[in-house]
Amino acid sequence: MATKLQLITAMYDHALNKLTGSAGEWQGFLHSAARNYKLAFEEQVLVHAQRPDAAAVLEIEKWNTRFGRWVNRGATGIAVVDRDTPGKLRLRYYFDIADTHESRRSRPVPLWVMKPEYEADVIETLEATFGDLAEKETLAEAIFSAAQNAVTDNITDYLHDLLSCREDSFLEELDDLNVEAFYRDALTVSITAMWMARCGIEPAEYFALEDFGAVYNFNTPATATLLGAATSAIAEMGLREIASTVLNLQRAERAEQSANGTFAGGRKLLDNEPTIKNNSERGFENGHTDIRRGERLQDSRPNAAGRTRSATWQIRPAAPQLSETAPQGIVQPAADERQTERTSDGNRADGADVMVREMAAAQGVTEELKARDQMAWVGKMNNIRHSAEEVILAELIHS
Repeated sequence: MATKLQLITAMYDHALNKLTGSAGEWQGFLHSAARNYKLAFEEQVLVHAQRPDAAAVLEIEKWNTRFGRWVNRGATGIAVVDRDTPGKLRLRYYFDIADTHESRRSRPVPLWVMKPEYEADVIETLEATFGDLAEKETLAEAIFSAAQNAVTDNITDYLHDLLSCREDSFLEELDDLNVEAFYRDALTVSITAMWMARCGIEPAEYFALEDFGAVYNFNTPATATLLGAATSAIAEMGLREIASTVLNLQRAERAEQSANGTFAGGRKLLDNEPTIKNNSERGFENGHTDIRRGERLQDSRPNAAGRTRSATWQIRPAAPQLSETAPQGIVQPAADERQTERTSDGNRADGADVMVREMAAAQGVTEELKARDQMAWVGKMNNIRHSAEEVILAELIHS
């Protein structure tokens, strides 16, 4: 009998094979990945395969200790492969926010929801992050232009690996320039779709099915993984910047409302009236917690903000709506009912950068490793940054 790990591994292989075989499947995955943009690509695939509607996922212990939320009795976990232990694979289980409820120790979960009044600030953030935007009259145009810039800045980090692993794929017979062109097109449309979806813009209104045609060429596990990993990592870089901008705007709104003694709807607070906390478990449908970090790339170009580019193709309204059907997941083990009401305080570090350097030194992630195996170094540094930012986030929430 196959073990659970073998079943989940087989599920991943099957799901990965389906994703790049259908434009509708790929678009549905991008919607799911946009809500859980801090997960690594492999985890995003497994979350989509089991719970395509998951809005924000986290391990049971972190729901308990960081946010004071308990997993509902009988809830089923989303199984992903835990690769954090060197030389040993095991399963880790996530639970969606909809599978949890508040306790008397609950703390607010950071959310961000895009609003029309935020668009100008977000466009400014995209231009500051990715350089001059060819088109920026609307948020959709700015997102597309920023995605083009982001792909140009980061495609070389993945292109060499793609060129060396295209055997048996539809890319095999193409020359290097055409492989790069297909890769650039697939990444640009995919990242744009993720950013649009997370900002509440329906990608199907701007892209037709044929706009995702380049994706079909990534029809082997190796090429599909390189397409997905690059899409996930570059998209996360942009979504983090958007999230930071929107969260700051939301905090400013709350501060202003508090100073004026009103709710967002304008109703005056009564004396000694407590602030009402939104306890809707589906309040994440248009928002996402800043919970778990996947991979992240840094723009290594020194003068990125000063460049200009012209768009190579235009955003245009598309005719048909894309199907958002997704594969059904398998039933997972029930949540551990022995949940504790302990909170983790932690010690505040001087900053995320200091913490990252200390953790990297402790784990032996050195420049020597970077020179010897850059992909392994990037993966380890991404995990370290994720861990450091989780600590910082938890401390900010507690303060």
